[in-house]
Amino acid sequence: MSQTDNDKANWFGIQIRKLFSLLDKAVYSLLIIIYQIFFNVASATILQGDTLKTFFGRIQIILGIFVLFKLAINLLNVIVNPDQLGNDKSGQGFTQVVVRVVISLVMLVAVMPLNIPNADPDTYEAHLNANGLLFGTLYEFQDRILEQNTLAKLILGSAASSSEAESDNMKEAGNQLATLVLKGFVRINMAKGKTDETDSANWMCPDQQDAVKAYLADDATPNDILDIVTIHCKTDDGERFVFTHSPIIGAIVGALFVILIIGFTLDIAIRAIKLAVLRLISPIPIISYIDPKSSKDGAFASWTKAVMTTYLDLFLRLAIVYFVIYIIQDIMVHGIIITNHEGPIGTISVIFIFLGLLYFAKQAPKFITTTLGIKSAGLGGVGTSGALGFLGGLVGGGGLAGATAGAMTAANTASEAAAQGKAAPSGWTTGRDLAAKLRTGDDKATGGILNNAQRHLMQHAKSRVGTRRANALYGINTERMLTEKQKMYDMSDEAKRREAIQERVERNGWNSISNSDKMGIEAEYRKQKGIGTGPLTAAQHAEMVKEGAIMYAIAGNTAANIQKGKYDKMEKIANNLGVMMTPDQEYRASLAERAGNAYHAVRHPVAHHQDTTPHRQNLHDRILGRDDGHGGHGNRFS
Repeated sequence: MSQTDNDKANWFGIQIRKLFSLLDKAVYSLLIIIYQIFFNVASATILQGDTLKTFFGRIQIILGIFVLFKLAINLLNVIVNPDQLGNDKSGQGFTQVVVRVVISLVMLVAVMPLNIPNADPDTYEAHLNANGLLFGTLYEFQDRILEQNTLAKLILGSAASSSEAESDNMKEAGNQLATLVLKGFVRINMAKGKTDETDSANWMCPDQQDAVKAYLADDATPNDILDIVTIHCKTDDGERFVFTHSPIIGAIVGALFVILIIGFTLDIAIRAIKLAVLRLISPIPIISYIDPKSSKDGAFASWTKAVMTTYLDLFLRLAIVYFVIYIIQDIMVHGIIITNHEGPIGTISVIFIFLGLLYFAKQAPKFITTTLGIKSAGLGGVGTSGALGFLGGLVGGGGLAGATAGAMTAANTASEAAAQGKAAPSGWTTGRDLAAKLRTGDDKATGGILNNAQRHLMQHAKSRVGTRRANALYGINTERMLTEKQKMYDMSDEAKRREAIQERVERNGWNSISNSDKMGIEAEYRKQKGIGTGPLTAAQHAEMVKEGAIMYAIAGNTAANIQKGKYDKMEKIANNLGVMMTPDQEYRASLAERAGNAYHAVRHPVAHHQDTTPHRQNLHDRILGRDDGHGGHGNRFS
């Protein structure tokens, strides 16, 4: 990919850059916040020294009894069989047991919280007081790695360098990460054919030293960089920008980093809890070390592996993040060898490559541990699966509620898979398929372009054959189904209106209803009693006042039920023959939308009409989880 931008820095181009910069600022500001949360969660320590001391104090009697029992058993064996005293080949000899007991006691001391007086907070001594020698040292090493940004410096080199004072601040750590990502998409604009950024003679605007200096500053933030993307200079070929800017790709990649870090944050929160539990139960596997089998494939061996893999998981995920940033920066500097890198095809190809990088980051922990033959205690990518499940549900049209359900389903599935030592299914696929089920009402529906195309083709093929049969045999077609459905809704509304009139008459009397309602009741009364035109007698009028509203309501309910039964029968036939539209194509407007229709009809009587054409979801509808594109002006069904 070239780092040369020949776009003219005219008024229109500057305004476009300002507009896209607002989007980038929103995305990268969110990335800073999310990484601060990640940094904060990564440095969290659960269960402090007093809690550990209390728990260890409660179980030390049990542990002591176990040690004495083990020594007594071995001593009896030596008395019965003195040859075992010097027989240490099996590991069960008395001497070996004594050695293992001593080692176990030393390890117990190493996990016990210490009591160093006058220890300052956030120091190594404070870690030892809270977590003991073993875990205190591990946490101190972890904090130093995080605070000094060591992994970023190792992987990214000078691009990640910063002063120690800056690294002590979580906001600065977030700024550094977001800036590193953004600089992959905001580069110094180079003269055509030039690649060496260190030589100002190669720049498109060599006279703009201050702008480039601000860009290269170690403490530059994403906002600082985005504020200068509109700076330009005069060249022999007109006004040109000092920096190249790839706003759409940059925003997409930034948003994907946000999702990735959110998932990693949840995973690291689970890691903190797992480390706390491993620290809490440590005396049990340590005492089990007395048994030689335990150190090979028993409780102690399992606990040791779990501590190692769980502790290293944080550094593995951080290394993956910085490795992906390194690849992105290299792509933006040196480009990609692809057949067609020009125009929309090249842009879309690069976007897919970036998507692949971010998806690799999600799979990398499992991929690396499997490749190296490490049996991981595994976090299962629970957080990342949940984040991808949310995104898949949102893009799939499930709305915010459906996307949240997708996130929970994907995270739960990943958690169960991790507990069983299995690979977690794709979180994206889980959320996407759940959204498809919600949209279509089909429990077997799956999302995705190919799956949707297959489903619609099958529906279309079935519909073409079924429509001819339904129309020929039963007189059923889509237009009639829509008409009968509208009629069913209307009669249901009328039945409810009549019930309300009946309740009003029973509560407040005959004169509490309007004259039009009285006329409706009288018409129904005359129909059921077989009374023609002409005035009612006094007895008939009294009977109508007493029972007419009840008769009126019953007749409305009866008619509505008959129409519903008729429609249900037609719907069953239509569904069997493939005539009816699928649930994701149908839509009935809400009461508020129907009120909006009425208002629109009054204000625009000529333009207003009922449109029964199915509408596709637009982006707004997908985010809100609606299945109709015409908002408040939709009809009662489509």
